[in-house]
Amino acid sequence: MKKLLALLLCGSLAVSALTGCGSSSTEDKSTDTAADATEETAEDSTDAAADTVEATGEAGSLEGKNLVIGLSPTYQNFETTTDDGNGYEGLDIDILNALSAKCGFTYEISNMSFSSLIAAIQANQVDFVISGMCATDERKEAVDFSDGYLTEKLGILFRTEEGFTSAADLNGKTVSCANGENYETKIPKIEGANLTTFDNGAAAIQELIAGRTDAVMTDGASCKIRCEENPELSYFVMDASEIGEEPSQYAIAFPKGSEYLEPINAALDELKADGTIKEIVTNWLGAENAD
Repeated sequence: MKKLLALLLCGSLAVSALTGCGSSSTEDKSTDTAADATEETAEDSTDAAADTVEATGEAGSLEGKNLVIGLSPTYQNFETTTDDGNGYEGLDIDILNALSAKCGFTYEISNMSFSSLIAAIQANQVDFVISGMCATDERKEAVDFSDGYLTEKLGILFRTEEGFTSAADLNGKTVSCANGENYETKIPKIEGANLTTFDNGAAAIQELIAGRTDAVMTDGASCKIRCEENPELSYFVMDASEIGEEPSQYAIAFPKGSEYLEPINAALDELKADGTIKEIVTNWLGAENAD
C-alpha cells in the first residue's frame, strides 16, 4: 500500500509540476501565466503530499513545503519545454519529480536564462537550481552544491566533413558553447582554439550546422542523440585530462547555507541506492552513460 500511495503521489506531482508554461522557441519568454497555473496545482498537491508521502529522516524535513526551482529549459535531454509548450521534460525534470515524491515537497518552476541562474540563487529568488549545471570550483565560491548525480563528459560536435578526431584538430578553429556554461572556461584550454558563445546550446548547434562556427562543446553523453537528430554532424568525446582537468559532476545548486541541502542530499543517496537515478539517466542518455 505504501508503494502504491507513493506511486500515485509521484504521478500527481509530475502532472502538477509539468503544467507550468514555457516556450519551445525561446528561453526568455515570460512565464507569468505558467507560475500562476503551477502555484494553483502546487497548492492542490501539498495536502496530498502531507497525507500520502511517508518521507523520513533528513528527506522528511521538506514535507509539505512548496519550493521555487530555477532552470533554463534549453538543454535537450536535461530540461526542455514539452512539444505543446505547456510544461517541461528531461533528465533533470525526472530527478526533480523523484525528489519531490521522496521528500514530500511541491514546487513551481522559475524559467530563466542559464547565465542568470547563479545570480538568482545568490539573490534568494529560487530555493535551488537543477539545470544541467556542473559543480565547478568557480561556482562553488558563489553557491553550495549537492552531491553529484552524473559525471560530465566533454563532447565536441562538428560537421562530419571536417573529420575532427581529437583536441589537436581544433587548433586554430572556433569552438562554441552557450553563454554561462562551464565550457567557457574549458574551451580556452584547448591549444589554439578560439571561443565564441551563443544564448543557448540549441543556438550554438544551429550556428555549427550553418557553418558559422567550427565546433560546439557540449555534454558528451548527449552527443550521440544530437547526431541522430542532425545527420550532418559527428562528434568525439574528449578526456578532461587533455585540458588538465578532472571530470566535473552535475549537481543541484543552492544558496550558501541552505537548509534544503542536507535533505536533498539524503534523498539523492536513496534514489541512487534504489536505482532510480540510473534508470532516469538510462532513459534519457542511454545505459552507457549511467554512472
